[in-house]
Amino acid sequence: MKTIERPMTLEEFDALPESNRPAQLIEGHLVGAPAPDRFHQRLSGAIYVAVYLHLEAHPDRGEVYQAPFEVQFPGVNVYQPDVMFFTRAHLGRLTDKRAVGAPDLVVEILSPSTARYDTGKKREVYARFGVAELWIVDPPRRSVSVYGLGQDPDQPLRVLKHSDVLRTALLPGFELPLSRVFGREH
Repeated sequence: MKTIERPMTLEEFDALPESNRPAQLIEGHLVGAPAPDRFHQRLSGAIYVAVYLHLEAHPDRGEVYQAPFEVQFPGVNVYQPDVMFFTRAHLGRLTDKRAVGAPDLVVEILSPSTARYDTGKKREVYARFGVAELWIVDPPRRSVSVYGLGQDPDQPLRVLKHSDVLRTALLPGFELPLSRVFGREH
C-alpha cells in the first residue's frame, strides 16, 4: 500500500517549533536545509550590508531584510530568501511575523541542498507573484545572474562575474563591485 503525503498547511507550518535551521514551505512541502556555510554567509552579509548602507543614505526608497525573515506567497509558500528589498510602495506587505506578498528584489545564494528550488520552483513563484528582480548568486562560479522576472523569468538579463559591478534600477545610484562581495578565498 502506497502512502500519499498530503501538503502541509500554513497553520501547521506556523505551529512548528522555532529552530535555527532554515525551513521553507514550497507548494505545501516542508523543505529543510543544513545551516549555510561560512562563504554563503559572508556573501549574504556583504550584499545585505551594501543595500542597507545605500538605504541609510536614501531612507525614502524602502527597507531591506535578510534570512531567516520569511515571505509568504499565495498558495502554500513561505520562503526565506537570503536578502530581500521592499520599495517604499510595498512596505505595507510587511508584518511583524513575515512579509505577506512579494519583495521587489530577492537575492538567493545557491547552496547544494537548495539550488534546485532557488532556480526552479521558487523562481517560478517569484515571477508569478510579482518579484521584479531576482539575483541568483553562484558561489563556486563567483557570478550573479540577474533576472528581470517581469520581462523573461526563464533567462537572466545578464550574468555578472567577479570583476563586474552590480547595479539595479530598483535602487538608483546603487553600485556593488562584485570583487568586494566575492573577495578573498573562503
